[in-house]
Amino acid sequence: MINTRVWFFSMVLLLQACSSSSVVNVDPAASQSIAPDSVVYVARFEGPPEYVDAATDFFVAELEGRIANSVVAGTARSQEPMDGYNGGSIAPEPLLMQDAKANGADILIMGKVAGHSTTGRLYGFSTVHVFDVGSGKQIANFHRSKGNAAAFNVHQAIMAAVERTAEDTASVF
Repeated sequence: MINTRVWFFSMVLLLQACSSSSVVNVDPAASQSIAPDSVVYVARFEGPPEYVDAATDFFVAELEGRIANSVVAGTARSQEPMDGYNGGSIAPEPLLMQDAKANGADILIMGKVAGHSTTGRLYGFSTVHVFDVGSGKQIANFHRSKGNAAAFNVHQAIMAAVERTAEDTASVF
């Protein structure tokens, strides 16, 4: 009897330890005010250099397939060249806002990816922020892990997380 209880309790703890949190925040009023002809500027994602290009390209492709808006892909804008090598943070918002305005965008999307392997488990994460360029206000932000997707390497785990945030982002439009 005790062994069954210990086993059950151990499984519950294990499942909780393996779960990854998700964050989904959307301002419904701001989301509804996005015009169907709004231009969307997707800044190059930040994170480890071996993943950011693929993550940005995949996010843009997923988003273009899900929304009718015009999507423009941006370039790298980290302030320090080594930022990406250190898993640096997202480029400064004012800098990306300038880029979005220069590209005639109404909406700015900034993102970051991360991933690692620990004791045989693969982890991938994607964080996305959606801003109204005109007002500078945040419309939404999302943070997702790879979820239940099977992955054979960290790259696949990150791409699964990117796919989830692209789906989330598309729901804003």
